[in-house]
Amino acid sequence: MAKVKVAINGFGTIGKRVADAIQMQKDVKIVGTSKTKPDLEAFTILNEVYFQYTPAGKLRDTEQVGIPATSTIEDLVVAVYMMIEPVPGKLRNVKKAKYKKAGTNAVWQDSGVHRVMSYLFDCQLWRTG
Repeated sequence: MAKVKVAINGFGTIGKRVADAIQMQKDVKIVGTSKTKPDLEAFTILNEVYFQYTPAGKLRDTEQVGIPATSTIEDLVVAVYMMIEPVPGKLRNVKKAKYKKAGTNAVWQDSGVHRVMSYLFDCQLWRTG
């Protein structure tokens, strides 16, 4: 059986924990992860043997500090079945529109009242709104 291809769009504290949980699943494969800033956590991605994707406008910044990017986040979105968004933020509606246009599913992390999706996750449970 083919594994479900997912990507983690954000590899900070929560993204790393999500990756650990996904690695325990036999039917899911992490195709790539992304970071918007070339920081210490971006180097962690290389140590974890994940492919690094970065926003199109930040490829040069990432490569200048020695982090080879596989491609852009925009390319990653169309290569997976589901994007996992472990980052709360203001760009959710923009990202939701991009994922919908690409035909890619998404799961969003949130610890508060949902405003974008009817399904959210936090570190303890799934819930519907």
